[in-house]
Amino acid sequence: MLKYNRNGKIMYVIKEEEETAELEQQKYQIFTLDKRPDFIEQTYELNQTAWPEFMLHDKIADTYWEELIADFSRFQVCVCDRDEKVIAVGNTIPFIWDGRIESLPAGWDRVFEYGMQAREKSSSATALSALGIAVHPAYRNQGISNMLLREMRKLVENNQFQAFVAPVRPILKSKYPLTPIENYILWHREDNAPFDPWIRLHWKLGAKILCPIQKSMVIKGTVNEWEEWTNMRFPETGQYIVPGALQPIKIDVEKNFGIYEDPNIWMRHI
Repeated sequence: MLKYNRNGKIMYVIKEEEETAELEQQKYQIFTLDKRPDFIEQTYELNQTAWPEFMLHDKIADTYWEELIADFSRFQVCVCDRDEKVIAVGNTIPFIWDGRIESLPAGWDRVFEYGMQAREKSSSATALSALGIAVHPAYRNQGISNMLLREMRKLVENNQFQAFVAPVRPILKSKYPLTPIENYILWHREDNAPFDPWIRLHWKLGAKILCPIQKSMVIKGTVNEWEEWTNMRFPETGQYIVPGALQPIKIDVEKNFGIYEDPNIWMRHI
């Protein structure tokens, strides 16, 4: 079965259990990691390079990431090039949700933890949550993130889930760290599309904003750890703007403690 974009160019050629996607005259293989577990290590490496260093020290991710890949490999979408180099990965987790905004988990940490703790009940899962998309820098701005989100939607349909949601981390928010997330999500361009490119991509695929998340991912560490993660010095207690953070981190020198609360946005595709 062929799928075409609005210019008539072939985007997907579906072959049994695999898809070959042609974007910008290049061919990519798309599959879930249960089909190619030999690519798992490459997905780890890609995710390690996709985020600011401090984002790699989330306690929930440290606790559950390997188990996520082992227990939910069929919900992890991978893209590789013709040389079998992983160039993108999309991670998701099934969870139980009744569809009410007020009962959504309180962000990335909680939906991840909730899904992992309820894994023995995975057959009862009613929804799928995206956890993230990582694309190799050399392959960005080629439509691969769009493609991965579409593949995630297929997982929802194929598993008869009732909803597909994402705790979206707006990519330009780090340029406006003093703006509250509840204000930022209201920003629009002149064409009335969302201001932030990552929110806009989800929106173009039909996703709706449900609500802001104040503490989607919470990262804690000592002052020394924060100085290592950010390559900055924090000589006194206070709030600091650091590269890649969507809002200031809080440092308490007297208690030798620092904390960052990553604000996100719940968006619903299905």
